[in-house]
Amino acid sequence: MSYLTRIRTSFRLNRLQRYLLLAAATFWFLAAVLAVRRNYQDSWILEGLVWPFAGFMLVFLLNLHWEDDNRLVALLCAWAALVLALVPSLKYIQVYGETIDAVIHYLMTDTLITTGRISAQVQTYEAVAGMHSWLASMGLTSGLSAAEMIKFGVPLLAGIIPVLLYWICSRTRMPAGLTKCVLGMSLLAIFPYHLLTGTGFTLIPLLLFLGVLLVSEYYSDTASEKVTYSLLSILVLVQLTLWHTTTPLLLLVLLVFISFTPLLVRLAAGQRRKGSIAQHFIQIGILAAVLILGYHSIEIDPVFRIGVSRIYQFIIAERASTEVLPASLFSIPLLDAARIFLLMYGREAILYLLAAIGLVTLWRNRARFDSLLALYSFLTLVILAFVAAFPLSILGIDYGRFMWVPTTIAPFFAGFTLWWWSQKLQTLHVVRRRLLRGLSLVLVCAAVGIFALEFYAYQPLVPPSRTLADGSSDEYVVWLEQANTAYQYRMIHFAEAYSGADTQFNIDVAGNRQYLRYFGSYGKRGLYLPLEPKMKWEDSKDAAKHKLYLLHWPGEAGGYFESVSQRSVANLTQLRNTVGWGLVYDNGESFILQLR
Repeated sequence: MSYLTRIRTSFRLNRLQRYLLLAAATFWFLAAVLAVRRNYQDSWILEGLVWPFAGFMLVFLLNLHWEDDNRLVALLCAWAALVLALVPSLKYIQVYGETIDAVIHYLMTDTLITTGRISAQVQTYEAVAGMHSWLASMGLTSGLSAAEMIKFGVPLLAGIIPVLLYWICSRTRMPAGLTKCVLGMSLLAIFPYHLLTGTGFTLIPLLLFLGVLLVSEYYSDTASEKVTYSLLSILVLVQLTLWHTTTPLLLLVLLVFISFTPLLVRLAAGQRRKGSIAQHFIQIGILAAVLILGYHSIEIDPVFRIGVSRIYQFIIAERASTEVLPASLFSIPLLDAARIFLLMYGREAILYLLAAIGLVTLWRNRARFDSLLALYSFLTLVILAFVAAFPLSILGIDYGRFMWVPTTIAPFFAGFTLWWWSQKLQTLHVVRRRLLRGLSLVLVCAAVGIFALEFYAYQPLVPPSRTLADGSSDEYVVWLEQANTAYQYRMIHFAEAYSGADTQFNIDVAGNRQYLRYFGSYGKRGLYLPLEPKMKWEDSKDAAKHKLYLLHWPGEAGGYFESVSQRSVANLTQLRNTVGWGLVYDNGESFILQLR
């Protein structure tokens, strides 16, 4: 009898009691979050919440271990995912996230709700405003503002992923034990929905599209069912065409790869089946090409146009490649680089490692899992398609866009590893089995810890910039937290209220994006980034008299998004003490300077 089994026997909790305990743990966790609401940036999202988080995860994992009905397992994982995704939105008063895409998505949704049209100032995704229109419709229906929809509505989408994975598992007739492991691993692959991005928002329709394609081709029981799923795949494809720019364009590569699923199934089955390129996938691929390329060409989508232009310029050697990773990263000591990697990609590394083990194990034992070959061949080709698209990062496309679909479906492979391991444990001697189960429990706790460090941005673990070859300060090499703060809000609004309409603001990257979020456009400000190398503080004193320098100390006001070589507390201190520069405003963290 295992240790967890003895705990279950001693407590004698039935299903209702276990779920009531989970409800109590959830209430404790979320109440603790609301009790520490903040309008400034702290050390990490779970500051002051470690014990409530640990209690919630412990009760959830115990319920997950004890539950045998996979329908309830899917609901448990969905509940845990949406609770974990809601934490940043509940803790921070302002919308969380400082990336430029998050600001643009917010502004487009806000203008659609308030005016019914897209602002002339923010037209980046004008041709593909499907996700923004959906958010605006939900906001108008519910009476919520754009900020409230993004803070409290979008994180709820995290709960849909486990349900979709369960649907795929059930339609493909996956064994119950394997299904449970897949659903359990899905929690490690939660997208950070507290950061509004088009890629994350597109994951759900894209996963639905892939699942419907798979079921229509391989797991339809009747001809009418096959036709139904084929029509559904076309409807979802049309939605994806209007939903977001980058992800649908990757469908063209993706559909080419998955059309080889029958060939891979035939290879895996040892030539026992006849197979060729999937004609249905090819037909869908042609339709996708016509819809996506045709629509984006007619609408003159600026993002699509820039992407095509970059590819063309790169081919004719008019554009240099963009570095995927900062060169300074390679000057960091190995241990410090490992800490940064752990904070940025720790849970993905766990998922990919377990997925790789699962893929190898499945291949070596493929004769025993004949019914799963179509599913895993299809998913393998999906992952390979995004791996093949990864080199597009050198054109300036964020490589994270190519990671999230493989990360979302990695639980199918990682779950197979866990299921295979649990099957092997049953054949071992009781003493060895208990030891290995104890080790497994330790590894689960470690995985939860790594998940928390990455998902909730544990800033104190980031090494200081003095670890770089050209660094000398105690500032962080990279800022992971993205809280919008009251310090910045008050400083930016002060500058806007008490300066002339034509006064130029010189403002850092974080403040630049926050200004756009607060006011919707830059107007005549001509915002300039003062920490870039091209900026010289002593340039043109006459012109500088008409400028305000909106800056902040790193910490409670927020972090820095400039590279390490472009920012320094010492430089800001020196500037504040320079004769001729006056302090216009200072709230202790954010301040405004002007040349007298």
